[in-house]
Amino acid sequence: FSTNLIVQLCVNLARIVVRMYIGYIGLTKGARRLVGGHKRRYRKGGFDLDLTYIEPQVIAMGLPSVNYEGLYRNPLREVQRFFNTQHKGKYRIFNLCDERDYPEEGFYGAVRRYGFDDHNPPPLSLLVRLCNEAHQFLQTSPEHVVAIHCKGGKGRTGVVTAAVLLRLHPDWYAEKALMTFAEMRTDDNVQEQSKRVGVDGPSQRRYVEYWEKIRNFPTDECMAKLSGGKKKNTRCKFKRLSLFNINVSHNFLAGQARGLGADSKFDDSLLKWSLMITNYWFNPKRGKEEKKTYIFRAEAVGSEYNLRKDGVSFNIKSWDSKSTVLALTGDVRFQVYPINVEEHPSSQPFCQFWVHTSFLSQSGQLTLRKTDLDNVFRNSKIDKEFNIQLTYTPSKIQSWDSDI
Repeated sequence: FSTNLIVQLCVNLARIVVRMYIGYIGLTKGARRLVGGHKRRYRKGGFDLDLTYIEPQVIAMGLPSVNYEGLYRNPLREVQRFFNTQHKGKYRIFNLCDERDYPEEGFYGAVRRYGFDDHNPPPLSLLVRLCNEAHQFLQTSPEHVVAIHCKGGKGRTGVVTAAVLLRLHPDWYAEKALMTFAEMRTDDNVQEQSKRVGVDGPSQRRYVEYWEKIRNFPTDECMAKLSGGKKKNTRCKFKRLSLFNINVSHNFLAGQARGLGADSKFDDSLLKWSLMITNYWFNPKRGKEEKKTYIFRAEAVGSEYNLRKDGVSFNIKSWDSKSTVLALTGDVRFQVYPINVEEHPSSQPFCQFWVHTSFLSQSGQLTLRKTDLDNVFRNSKIDKEFNIQLTYTPSKIQSWDSDI
């Protein structure tokens, strides 16, 4: 080969490499923006991150990621470079992912783990501890910043960010904090209200409203009241949960029953409604939240088809062979399944909702409409008159307007 030919081959090879690199960069950026959806990104100083300043001291962002996931989410090294150049030694990161983690060494001890389930609110005791830590850190210096993230930087991140804003602004109310997050986290080019990046889940929004009412209580007093305090009769005794106007098709219910297998046909014989109740509380000795789960089957009234069409009821009062009353205090999640969840544990709940026992009224009954229920609140296939009624014996604990 002549020298000129070799030089030409090298030039052509270099051009191919450069074009491939440019294509890779473009593809990577496109993938990150596609996954990021309509969220406002940080594009300054050579950075292009799914990261938003909600306020000068409060940042919301997506998950710092490694390996292939860094191709379409925030690359871990870029997130580290951002904080260690823009806020070196003056930042704290709150990781809300219960299901994910990442190497924390490059953040030099600034990461705090407060994980909870995706598409759910945090237990109130977790929210109290997180917000107080964030508030104390921010009050130490006006140059301090806190960064909050879950996996996508939307639902869980929005709940906690709104709660932190409420802690920083005593005169704000829950809706203003939630709206501030949505407005700042959404890209300026998004005009449609339905595409805004905000907190949509009814239970998540309910918990921000809970936090609005208790944010100014002293921490020890607040934690004691959330756990029921030391007084007797502070537990709420649950009796019955009933569903009304469940007018949905078998096809819809089959979509919830993913644990049946591809060859299984969803018919009336499988329609065996289950109720899963999970109680969360803070264990001060272990320094974290713990939980316990109870499962109930629907009372069989008439045919299974009529149960689906006309209503479903669960007797909560007697939850074991000894007819023990289910008396709980703390955060309680109710999940309703259209099949036996013990036989098909990978199935999806038909609907769910969270409450904290200290916020249940003395009336002994709670009615939740379709718009108050997770999983179904925006589903057009669910009857708009669908509702759930929960009956209980209220606890003797005093309201949040009174002293413990």
